[in-house]
Amino acid sequence: MKTLFVVNDMSGGREKIPLSHLIDSFGGENFEVVHLSSPYDVFSPFGFDRIVVLGGDGTLNNVLNLCKDMDIEILYYACGTFNEKAKIKNAPSVIKKIGRAGDKLFSYVCACGTFTEIGYRTKTEAKKRFKIFAYMAMAFKTYKVRKIPCQLNWNDKNLKGDFTLVMILDSPRCFGFNFNRLYGKDPNQLFLLAIKTPKAKGIFGKIALFFPFFRAFFMGFSKEKHGKKITFTPFTQLNITCPQNTAFCLDGEKWMMGGKFSICKREITPTLRILKEDFNKR
Repeated sequence: MKTLFVVNDMSGGREKIPLSHLIDSFGGENFEVVHLSSPYDVFSPFGFDRIVVLGGDGTLNNVLNLCKDMDIEILYYACGTFNEKAKIKNAPSVIKKIGRAGDKLFSYVCACGTFTEIGYRTKTEAKKRFKIFAYMAMAFKTYKVRKIPCQLNWNDKNLKGDFTLVMILDSPRCFGFNFNRLYGKDPNQLFLLAIKTPKAKGIFGKIALFFPFFRAFFMGFSKEKHGKKITFTPFTQLNITCPQNTAFCLDGEKWMMGGKFSICKREITPTLRILKEDFNKR
């Protein structure tokens, strides 16, 4: 078996990576190591049977989409700043199904709108130096009223209008908040959080945003909610129509998406194994 170790030197927890131990455990006699030190660094998965990803959620997302539909094993050692995928409690270490939005894969979140830019706009040096506080600083900058026109269809439901946040979640948590208490009841389900754009603009719009965001992330959800400002619901397939090409954040990575596409969970090739917890028990 030929193994490729992909080490993201830009990740927030890079200094904690036990690379030599990981190589001893999973490298075998035939392996290569690639270091990513800039957003423009690339690598090829071809010719490898296994990839060990050492980075954060965004690094995992890039590898998943690069290796999409390939017969390859992916092991993920989380060493980013948030590590949302690896922090899901009681989740299986081997992932058999994963989120798919159009032709893009995501491991825990696919979102657009208010706050979602923090995943891909926060600077590498800030993440290394200030860790989670770097994201908090960016959160203040991205706390703005967004106006994203789209139509959302699931089951027999239809939701249409302008939204400041559209979030599809395969996790109990996001932004460090454990707010989705419905997670884990059905392995085929994803979750939609949609917050309507307030009528007010500027400072008054930001004030109006505070209440639905507080309701969603600080109070959380133990059941579905269908209100005038907030919708939170599980689904197995969601159809989205975005007239405008829109910046979506998938696991912290920016992908431009638009038109009509569906979101659901799919059995994945490659196989994905979350490494950090069981490796640390060795």
